[in-house]
Amino acid sequence: MARGSRPGERRGGRTVGTKNRATIERAAIAERVSNEAAMTGKPLAKERLGEFLELFIGYARHYQPVLPQMLARGAKPNKNQDEAKFEKWSMHAMEAAEALAKYQSPQFRAVAVVTQEQQRPNAYSTNARERLRKLIVDTIINADEPEQLDTVTPLITAPVNGKPN
Repeated sequence: MARGSRPGERRGGRTVGTKNRATIERAAIAERVSNEAAMTGKPLAKERLGEFLELFIGYARHYQPVLPQMLARGAKPNKNQDEAKFEKWSMHAMEAAEALAKYQSPQFRAVAVVTQEQQRPNAYSTNARERLRKLIVDTIINADEPEQLDTVTPLITAPVNGKPN
């Protein structure tokens, strides 16, 4: 009786598309946290960050100085303008935006693009016989000088006087 699977036959293991335990557990935890936040009425941390971002932007606008170019175009001067306070609230707004961005935007990673010429050749692309033939042709047959043959290390040593070395 033959044992093992036939060519193309798949036995055992997780079926294609089924999530593993760790993925299922992470999804359950995320759902539980979301449900708890919805039941208690408390906003999530990313929602709080968004609220603080809007608050900081509002304060920055309140203290924003009016540039001379804006005055020349007919803008009214801001009676509350204060460059130090504007800078302070702008920095807080930028920090909140930076912290919030990782929850709202995908993170991009650097990807190296390699052309065909830059790819390393695959040492195992040919079979063993072809590699051995190439080694023999390159080192022994194509040797220009007889001295080059002395530098070739023999793989198998021939017996001397009928005795192995």
